[in-house]
Amino acid sequence: MQVLSKLVDEDPKKPITFEIYSGGGICEAGFAFCDWVVANDISFDTVAYGQVSSMAIPIFLLGKNRTIGKNCTMTLHPMASTFTEKKSLEGSALADQITQLEDWQSAYLSHILKQVSDLSRKKLKRMMDRSTTLRAKNALKLGFAHKIVG
Repeated sequence: MQVLSKLVDEDPKKPITFEIYSGGGICEAGFAFCDWVVANDISFDTVAYGQVSSMAIPIFLLGKNRTIGKNCTMTLHPMASTFTEKKSLEGSALADQITQLEDWQSAYLSHILKQVSDLSRKKLKRMMDRSTTLRAKNALKLGFAHKIVG
């Protein structure tokens, strides 16, 4: 984030082109980045290459202008969690994990729907539940991307 801050300081009005190739990652880290970009009013143009999936999709959607490579894929899938301790499988700890997953999924769906207006929450949830992979043309058609390059 320090590098992005320096770029913004150099020319606050110039959008930053953010190129993404990522299978995703941890929700907390991804949403922290999204929140930081919004809080600092950073202007982004995003470009997706190869694979941009899971938590990388909300980051890609931060772009005012979103470009996708013709061979890029985007995979939406159900939220997952890793239980690191045996005790986390017992009682209220398990219920807390499930509640946290539900909260992250709701935030994830809301973030995508804010940027992709022609998609219903029900359809997006169904796509996630089915682990849907979008090719570039489908991502463009559904409104995830604005144009295809390559």
